[in-house]
Amino acid sequence: MCTLAGNRPMREGYEDAFALSEEQHPWYSARRALFTKLAGLNKNARILDVGCGTGMFLVHLKNQGFRDLAGVETSMRLRQRFRDDSIPLYSVIPDETFDAVFLLDVLEHIADDVEALTGIHSALRPGGKLILSVPAHPFLWGPHDIVNEHKRRYRRHELRDKLTTTGFEIHRFSYWNMFVFPVACLVRWLHVSRSGDTGDTGLGFPAALKIYGWVLQFENHLLNRFNLPAGMSLVATAHARGDSVTPD
Repeated sequence: MCTLAGNRPMREGYEDAFALSEEQHPWYSARRALFTKLAGLNKNARILDVGCGTGMFLVHLKNQGFRDLAGVETSMRLRQRFRDDSIPLYSVIPDETFDAVFLLDVLEHIADDVEALTGIHSALRPGGKLILSVPAHPFLWGPHDIVNEHKRRYRRHELRDKLTTTGFEIHRFSYWNMFVFPVACLVRWLHVSRSGDTGDTGLGFPAALKIYGWVLQFENHLLNRFNLPAGMSLVATAHARGDSVTPD
């Protein structure tokens, strides 16, 4: 079994805001829609969601007709809030083989991300698919990263190198959350800070959230056709090569 030391630590009280955001914030709903489509999986695929939180994405997949699902979550507080007792939930990656692993905004929480990717590679059958997202651009580091206890934000070449080093062949590699990117750059440049315990995914004005949701849906439509040149996040799909690589 592979452990994920440092995966998704959360402050007391934050899990309530996180669970609410998962249900209501358009960023989460757009992410669920994007990765369900981007993964391109058969409904019979054996799927593992690593860092699954309360299991919201797994429930979404189940509602879409996927049947063989499991999750990994190390946070006891989030495990206690797991949404579907019929889906197997582990605290470590099990010694089993999966057709696909989702790793959605989790890698940035893990101290040794290369070790984690190596363990995930071992959990995939040869040719199995990894679908992941991470926050992009270290220069955008701000209050959201601090609240969420991120270890890092990723440069494009850094994530690409870590994936290929750990035995993955990249299929799709793109930015996401593109139209908000110029605003975020301006905010960081002006050193504008915001208070609160929910970071950038706190629930704000309903009208603004609705517009943001439309923007993300449009981005999803674009990303299903071609890669985006800029954005707040990096997204990738990659296949596990049969010749597993052990990092130095």
